[in-house]
Formats: sequence, C-alpha cells, structure tokens
Amino acid sequence: MKQKLLHNRHLQICAALIAADCLVFTFVNPQDASALWLIGGFGLLGCTLFGLASLLASSLRGYGERTHQAGKRFLRYGVVISLVLVGLQSIGQLTVKDIAALLPFVVLAYLYFGYGKKFATEKT
Repeated sequence: MKQKLLHNRHLQICAALIAADCLVFTFVNPQDASALWLIGGFGLLGCTLFGLASLLASSLRGYGERTHQAGKRFLRYGVVISLVLVGLQSIGQLTVKDIAALLPFVVLAYLYFGYGKKFATEKT
C-alpha cells in the first residue's frame, strides 16, 4: 500500500504543488512583492486547489464512474468558488452581498451544466 501511494502520479504532483506553495508564500512578502509575484502565487494556489480536487475525485473512482464524474464536477465548482472568494478578499472587495449573489449563481450553473451532461451520457 505504501509503495502504491509513493508511486501515484497525482499524489506526487499535489505534493510538489504544496511544497511550491509553502516556498512561495513563506518567502514572498505581499506588502513588498511585485504584481507578477502576486499573480504567480494566485495561479499556483489555483493549480494546487485543482490538483487536490482531482486527487480527491480520483479517490471516488471506487464508487463507480458516475459518482466519480459527479464528484469531479462538484469539486471543480468548489475550487472555482474558493478562488473567486480568495481573489475578492485579497483585493478587499469581498462582502456578504458578493457571497449571497455568487452562491445561487453557482448552484444554477452547476444544475444547468450538469443537466445537459447527465442526459448526454444516458443516451449512449
């Protein structure tokens, strides 16, 4: 089991992304850093969150392909919501109104995009 986990490609990529996050966010001072470092750090955070969501979704593969696809889609939406909230908070624009407006929109988008995929996979 331990050998299998050590050779898992998704786990290796996530570990490398987390290590890179630790390095960047430890050594870069956001008060003195250029915009390029801040954009790079935000992109790195996004890659890390998407990688972790992919790793978590791959753990759902044992429950069936349909559960895996639904979990993968749900986790991706969760990552996008998290990145939007972190981005808004980092520029000082996050309010309760933003969250109240974003959540119904995301639920509707999830249902809309998921509804089309559900019927497309059932027809084949």
